[in-house]
Amino acid sequence: MNESFRIPGPEKVETLRSHAVALYSKLREEKKVTHPDDLTTDDSEMTELAYEKWLAAEDNRIIKGPSEEDKTTFYEVQLSKDLFFVDAGFTDPEFLETPVLFMLRSTLELARKNRAPLEMIEKIKSQIVRVQDLIDQQKPQD
Repeated sequence: MNESFRIPGPEKVETLRSHAVALYSKLREEKKVTHPDDLTTDDSEMTELAYEKWLAAEDNRIIKGPSEEDKTTFYEVQLSKDLFFVDAGFTDPEFLETPVLFMLRSTLELARKNRAPLEMIEKIKSQIVRVQDLIDQQKPQD
């Protein structure tokens, strides 16, 4: 098999993700921003490359085919993507609403399926609660 077409294993993908999250987190701290859109292309060229490399690796994990395991993998990958900037420490409440909405959509899609993997639904639910708690922390206290 040609080396450039090898699908990376989950450990490699997680390493790529951790590296990209760390770069975005560092950049977020340096620029003192709370929303990813507040970064400019000039600020984040190398960081963006690491992010794109991780995204490509994640996308390669779900290209394989329609088996039941791959369907779960699709939602694992989607959850990882939804939480990327949250894990990098971006805390703007308006921004954080977007991953919550994406996770709710995934939960609804899973719930509509026969034999939906309940562990995956619970995993997404716990992450929705985590992000909602972050949103609540950012709201002004009355």
